[in-house]
Amino acid sequence: MSAQFFQPERTYTRQVGGQIGEFLVDHITRNPNDGGLHAFGWYRRLPHASWHPYSQNQAEFGAWTDNTTRTLKEAS
Repeated sequence: MSAQFFQPERTYTRQVGGQIGEFLVDHITRNPNDGGLHAFGWYRRLPHASWHPYSQNQAEFGAWTDNTTRTLKEAS
């Protein structure tokens, strides 16, 4: 069974304009306005760009593939 939303300590990838983006998920929370889920973590373009803070909501989940090869602890 596939996940219905991002999961903490998982790595996700997606292709963006010919480049691959990588999203390391730190935590999940709910938007206080509408109750929707938001994933917060770190994003970079592969292979070696710098990480920066990033978030994604439920509508954006479908574009990502779980490709966990590292956790946040391993990335630091």
